[in-house]
Amino acid sequence: MLFPRSSRALMLAATLAASAARAEVFVLSGGDSPAGNHYSQYLQTKLLTDELRAQLGADQVDVRFGAGNNYVTAPQVFDVHRIVSRSSDGRSYHVMSPGMIEGNAPATKAGVHHYFETELPARPGVEADAFFLFVTDHGMPNENDSDYSNNCIDLWGFDAATMTTKPFAEQCLSQRELRSLIKTHVPARRTIFAMTQCFSGGFHEMSVSRQNGYPVADVNLCGFTAVTPDTTASGCTPDVDGPGYKGYERYLAQQLTGKNVVNGQPMAYARKATLKEAHLAAALEDTAKDIPFSTSDHFLVKWARTIAAPGFQPRTETLSQDAMVALYRESLDTPNPERAGPLREAVVARQQQLAGTIALLRRYDPELRDSLEQPLASIETKLAALKAEQRALETEASALDRESSRLWMEHGFKPWKAAVSAGVDTGLDTQQRDEFELGFMTELEQSGAGVGRGSLFRLAVWSATQPSKAAALSEYVTLRDPIRTTWLDANSTETQSAHFERIDVLSDQSNQKWTRSMKAEEQHDQLRRVLYLRQQIAAAIALGAAQDQAAVQTVLGLEECERTPF
Repeated sequence: MLFPRSSRALMLAATLAASAARAEVFVLSGGDSPAGNHYSQYLQTKLLTDELRAQLGADQVDVRFGAGNNYVTAPQVFDVHRIVSRSSDGRSYHVMSPGMIEGNAPATKAGVHHYFETELPARPGVEADAFFLFVTDHGMPNENDSDYSNNCIDLWGFDAATMTTKPFAEQCLSQRELRSLIKTHVPARRTIFAMTQCFSGGFHEMSVSRQNGYPVADVNLCGFTAVTPDTTASGCTPDVDGPGYKGYERYLAQQLTGKNVVNGQPMAYARKATLKEAHLAAALEDTAKDIPFSTSDHFLVKWARTIAAPGFQPRTETLSQDAMVALYRESLDTPNPERAGPLREAVVARQQQLAGTIALLRRYDPELRDSLEQPLASIETKLAALKAEQRALETEASALDRESSRLWMEHGFKPWKAAVSAGVDTGLDTQQRDEFELGFMTELEQSGAGVGRGSLFRLAVWSATQPSKAAALSEYVTLRDPIRTTWLDANSTETQSAHFERIDVLSDQSNQKWTRSMKAEEQHDQLRRVLYLRQQIAAAIALGAAQDQAAVQTVLGLEECERTPF
């Protein structure tokens, strides 16, 4: 069949574009240790890996998760912490499972370096148009880093031989270190990342920096994060069937794959074609404390702070200093997208996102209803009040916890340890008693390590090497509180019993304060979503009206990067 010359030319161009288009994908989730590598992280990592391989091809998607369990070698460590509820007794049991993923390798710092420095450059045909990096992990500020300028991805750092974690430097993959790996070893024209860990917003600094006092950015390095640089994320849990399993990290995976993270069933909606679409949709599902952010968002917020800072000077002569600052301040409360010029679409899109966010938060939390559309000055006042409330409640709850712990160590811990040492019936044999209960109590006295962390470390190793011993430990960890409480109730003096009643009162008071504190924190961060969107809108209008072409082109370039298809 013959086609007109113009049609043949179009078809040839489309064919060449399709053959040239190639995406390399790296899915990374270190998980920290057996105590922190939760079942939700495994499900998200596996779902993304499997679905992206089905979409792009297995040879284009690499994964590093936890200890590196795969289907080739027998697991040496069970690396996924899961809570399993038994219908037989209604109790919840902590267990460790192997995080099996096809082609998986350890998500250690050395493993990540090897991937970027050796594996990726050696791959045939690796000159991809785009490199996508997914991080479904934990995150943390760097050591001695009070301004969140070099945050960390918390990689797998468990030493099975000693049942301890490795030093901080061997677990932290910092923002600057990751940027160097990307810029040095990734041959793709663009790198697009999606990160759901705590403090993930700091990784926008891989792209955004300052030059001569003004924000600048690398428009070929962009991405999406669950939160801003200075806050924690939600959604990570060993109990994926519980009501607390919500948040950006879950919704992003579901929007991107069209599959339910927990059961793998199709969602009511189709998967999104780009990360940008998935990000925006996930943000409008998320009622947790997350503050979903893109690199273009981060860039505009940096500009908002620059314009609002004392002594700001525009880079162009279109608007005077006073006029540009006045327009920015006016646009915080009454934005006019027509003033934004070439950034009009960026403003309108954020106005739509703001309206959707306000509607979502109104439905979720009626207490915020009166604050969401107030003048920005009122929102800032409300934010300060919520932060002060959160900090005061945390201080009060911590004081209650310290007093409760002091009373318990004196009147509960010491008598129980003496009883166990004397051979009281715990339902354990002698060896288990020494390794489990006495071992936990010794660790608590020596290092302050709680039973949960110590038991999960043991379960991680024993589940692979001594499964019957692991099963006994899992059973005992669940039953030890009832066993201990029953013994103490039967063998306590009136004075000790009074102390136990006091401990119960303190614990109840502490729990109430922690609950109120978490609510204040959630409301604070939800209001920050509104604040930052309004700052982005105002900054875009001011930059567009001032005809700051460098800033305008950077916003447009970052948004084009964010729309990169797979």
